[in-house]
Amino acid sequence: MGDQVAKKISPDDVKEGEDKAKFKYAYHANNMEEPVFLHQGSVLKRTLPEFVIYQEIYETNKIYMRGVTAIEPEWLTTYVPSLCNLSEPLLNPEPRFNPMTGENSLFFLT
Repeated sequence: MGDQVAKKISPDDVKEGEDKAKFKYAYHANNMEEPVFLHQGSVLKRTLPEFVIYQEIYETNKIYMRGVTAIEPEWLTTYVPSLCNLSEPLLNPEPRFNPMTGENSLFFLT
């Protein structure tokens, strides 16, 4: 289901002049121009994970995802590397390493 990945739309991703309220709980799904949403009854609506995979998309008054599961962004590079654009680390801001957690603080997927 690597082709059925959706990423949460952040307020910074909304283009200038567009209604930010329209994108408040929206996700961007692969190959779709319109935003998609978690259904009100979804348990994931409480947490709004950054990345999800879905089984199908259906439309009523909005476009909704059905059969949704939260995923970690790191999984994409392992299981669907063809969807990831990996490049050299950005020089500005400098990447930081947290020795307490063993994680890098900057991780970007485009």
